[in-house]
Amino acid sequence: MTTLGLKGALVHGHTNGVYLANRENWAIFERAEALGVPLYLHPTTPHVVGAFFPHDPNLAIGWGFQAETATYFVQLMFSGVFDAYTRLKILLGHLSEMPPFLYERLDDFTAVLAEQKGLQHTNKNYMKENLLVTTSGNFSTPAFLCTQLSLGVENILFATDFPMESMDRAVSFLHNLPISDMDREKVAHLNAERLLHL
Repeated sequence: MTTLGLKGALVHGHTNGVYLANRENWAIFERAEALGVPLYLHPTTPHVVGAFFPHDPNLAIGWGFQAETATYFVQLMFSGVFDAYTRLKILLGHLSEMPPFLYERLDDFTAVLAEQKGLQHTNKNYMKENLLVTTSGNFSTPAFLCTQLSLGVENILFATDFPMESMDRAVSFLHNLPISDMDREKVAHLNAERLLHL
């Protein structure tokens, strides 16, 4: 970061079966917060869904990667990492994988768990304060609008998911969203400029 000018790091929810949320990995979060850079939590080979659908990689990509990456983010929320590193920013692709779509339900059913674990906030607060998402590979207007309503447009960044998805489709999606010109500018570049100090 300091010598090469990198603007963040890409990490996986697990590496060789060791989960990112484990305490032994918290030095990664400490350094990211201290450097003021985000961590991009990217899908990797799914554990559970890979076992369910071992012969259909497209189903693992279309469903499994999202389900597991969303679970890794929820695991981070309930590990207490965002209480320890309040300015830490996690980026999720594909319009967040899933968390904003279960925003209310997760909050309803985990408030007691959050209290038992001594967390300072509920998942809604962590999502709004510590989570940013990209549009990569999820070019669904209803999904975008749900994410916007849950997290706010300031937490959404344009991305393409190339080579998995076409650049033209990603750009067309951005241009055709039913949002204001100012919000489109935020998604297109202003949010990234702020987050990545460009």
